[in-house]
Amino acid sequence: MNVPLVAVQHQYIVTEAIPGVTADLPTLRDPDRRIYFKEEVGGLVMGGYEPDPILFPGGTVPNDFEFQLLSENWDHFEQHMVEAIARVPALETAGVKQLINGPESFTPDGNFILGRAPELANFYLAAASTPSASPAPAAPAGRSPNG
Repeated sequence: MNVPLVAVQHQYIVTEAIPGVTADLPTLRDPDRRIYFKEEVGGLVMGGYEPDPILFPGGTVPNDFEFQLLSENWDHFEQHMVEAIARVPALETAGVKQLINGPESFTPDGNFILGRAPELANFYLAAASTPSASPAPAAPAGRSPNG
């Protein structure tokens, strides 16, 4: 099946514990700043979606690329840190456990794909959405992806 996706590098940080951050803290997404936050063991996960993403090396993710990360790129991630600190000032003094960089797939135009697969009868696609949208994975019509 030919699904028009492009593999890019996606980075996010995991912070040390931050006073006042609790497990029931809601997920925060700021689309104007292109950033998101969620609670992680008393700290935060913070990431963002830049308008100039870096392509995955080679342009596609190899079939054997499993449980691996790419090198950190703090220079490219800085744009998210600036926006995140403006939204959540506590990040300025929070310790960072790790900057994680791995592959993410998007469409070339930045929109997600949702609808019938042209090559397969009764098969629908839901691809290239951001984690905040999270549609279910592709599944045959009338069937749950889980069963």
